Amino acid sequence: MIQALFKSEGWKSSLLITVVIACCYAGAIQLNNLLLFNWLEFDRGRFLVFVPAGLKFLLLMCLRGAAVPGLILGITVASRGMFPELSLVGCLAMGLGLTLSAVLAIAGGTRLLRVSFPWTQIHKGHLLALLAVMALADALASQWLLTALQLDTAEGFLREVGQGALGRMMGSILVLAAFVWLRRGAQPNLS
Repeated sequence: MIQALFKSEGWKSSLLITVVIACCYAGAIQLNNLLLFNWLEFDRGRFLVFVPAGLKFLLLMCLRGAAVPGLILGITVASRGMFPELSLVGCLAMGLGLTLSAVLAIAGGTRLLRVSFPWTQIHKGHLLALLAVMALADALASQWLLTALQLDTAEGFLREVGQGALGRMMGSILVLAAFVWLRRGAQPNLS
């Protein structure tokens, strides 16, 4: 059923995919921020372990462009909840900026590493390099947007980018480890 949904070219299936991704991503942000790692928040909305970054990475690596509208919508909705004083345009800027920074980081990283979809030549080193590039780009975009939207000051900009990149990297490694563990469990045992 899921494969048929992704193969379908109708606008209804595209809309459904967008809404499902948006709900999953916004939900992952809320789960991370309120339940799992709220004790690791180093600044308003920024965490030393940010699991949704790994989900974003996985979605972009697996679904590529199909994940972009859902991520934009999910981040926009989550931004509205995290920063109620931010206008809808500001929330949309967060959604666009934080999604496009990850897309561009992955695109640039894959080009530099000379790997491409369907990722048959990718190995652990490539994944870690792509994670690091995306984490840094995402943290940089996040801090820049928070400063530009006057939700933070430029004081300690590089320190906050470094902490944000570390949190995104840690969260991404957790998600990838869980993905590999689940994938191994789903494979049939041939012995």
